[in-house]
Amino acid sequence: MRTNHRVTGIVIRDGKMLLIHRFRQGHEYWVFPGGGVEEGETIEQALHREMLEETSLRLLRHTFLYEAGEQPHCLFYLCELESGEPRLGGPELAEQTPDNQHILEWVRISDAPSLPGLYPEASGLWSNHLLP
Repeated sequence: MRTNHRVTGIVIRDGKMLLIHRFRQGHEYWVFPGGGVEEGETIEQALHREMLEETSLRLLRHTFLYEAGEQPHCLFYLCELESGEPRLGGPELAEQTPDNQHILEWVRISDAPSLPGLYPEASGLWSNHLLP
């Protein structure tokens, strides 16, 4: 069972951030890597689990950036992953079908705020942490 907290990992490399391009039942949108905190799980455990599930790379370091929202309550972290090219794993890989796609993509930081349907909403990220 999930709590009402969501961990969100911001992974940056060469001026780009890692996002998940989603196509689900005819809808296109984008999400930051991350997900819900499970009952009995700490925020840090959830961040490590989610980064591994969604990138197949271990989380080396993380720095808290900010929090936003109420339902769910989103906690944003700048994350450093082990070296290697991220690839989808975990439940997201297992759930892949022609109507439910998760595609990891590197997106220029300056382009990310204008992506359609980027979730979770991250206006504080752009204004306070990543864009001038």
